[in-house]
Amino acid sequence: MLSFLKNNFPITPEASEKLKIYIDTLKEWNGRFNLTSFDDDQLWEEVVESSVIFADTIADLQPVRSSFNLCDIGSGAGIPGMIIKIVMPDIQVDLIEATGKKAVFLSEIKKKLGLEGLEIVNKDAREFALRDKKLYNVATGRAFGKKFMKYAFSLVSPEGYVLYYSKKIKKGEFEREPDCVRDYGRASVLIWKNG
Repeated sequence: MLSFLKNNFPITPEASEKLKIYIDTLKEWNGRFNLTSFDDDQLWEEVVESSVIFADTIADLQPVRSSFNLCDIGSGAGIPGMIIKIVMPDIQVDLIEATGKKAVFLSEIKKKLGLEGLEIVNKDAREFALRDKKLYNVATGRAFGKKFMKYAFSLVSPEGYVLYYSKKIKKGEFEREPDCVRDYGRASVLIWKNG
């Protein structure tokens, strides 16, 4: 099993193989559609390692994950939601992504890896939050800042969690300070509990 620096989450051999396929496919698509701003040599660290820290945090917050669901707001190329689904295959994950080409990429990866319990939602996060009224145990994100918080809290159930990736923690960046910060060295996961 693989594990990561300052990260206790174990990666199974099957998940490791799927992560390699995901990265190879992302490199191929990135050349045509510019799905991420990361160079090929940055992809493992910026995409996989930075996403697996969410799985490590979730495993501690929700040790029993029966009927557990997660939404990734503004998923882009599946960061972190697709990676979380690969390394935590038993949870339901919805990837919310407004950009059509990115949603097509996510659908291609879902098919290629045979991922059950993964839904690609090709909608704007605001529209989805206002209209769909679906509630999740966890909402994740890497973008949007204050806007992310507004949408995320309307999507998590009472006692659910909002998790946000940050390389640098800026005081006052959000309407309220995180309830907890998990430091993983090169980056942190900011945690808010709903309720």
